[in-house]
Amino acid sequence: MKVRRLDITQDAENDLDGIFSFKPVAALHFVQRLRRRCLPLTKNPFVGEDCSEFGPGMRRLSYQSYLIFFRIDDDAVIVLRVVHGARDLTELF
Repeated sequence: MKVRRLDITQDAENDLDGIFSFKPVAALHFVQRLRRRCLPLTKNPFVGEDCSEFGPGMRRLSYQSYLIFFRIDDDAVIVLRVVHGARDLTELF
């Protein structure tokens, strides 16, 4: 089984910063757990749901009320965005 590295784009980092700034104390633990939720993607990136309607190769994984959008390439899982599930997703991509 191929293990890929986990890359987080600047947009996804900005999303995490936004979550953190909303409720800093609670968000610190939430963001840590959310990052841990992404780690299994390095070994099995196809567990996420196909959502190619947002772009070629786009997949997503749910964590609580958030959606983690990512793509898979040969060597990495690339986290593109981390957004609340109630958000209008059509404006993101």
